[in-house]
Amino acid sequence: VRLMSLCHGSALEEISGDVAELRVIDVMGLDAPTLHHLWECSEVHQFNRVEVCLHLLQTLITKALDDGVLKIPPPILSRV
Repeated sequence: VRLMSLCHGSALEEISGDVAELRVIDVMGLDAPTLHHLWECSEVHQFNRVEVCLHLLQTLITKALDDGVLKIPPPILSRV
């Protein structure tokens, strides 16, 4: 929920031309390495923060599938 909230807030900030700074759901609930990674990707490497958030979400979904947490057939999961 936190990462998706950050993703949506970042997308809205981007389309507003960075005029509005939006609040997100408990961003401090994310661990320090994740927050540092997000900052570094956008500020140091000039990556799009929305794309980085989406990549993190896809990585978490793939890890959950590999760990057996998600029991979803691959053709269905690939459309998430």
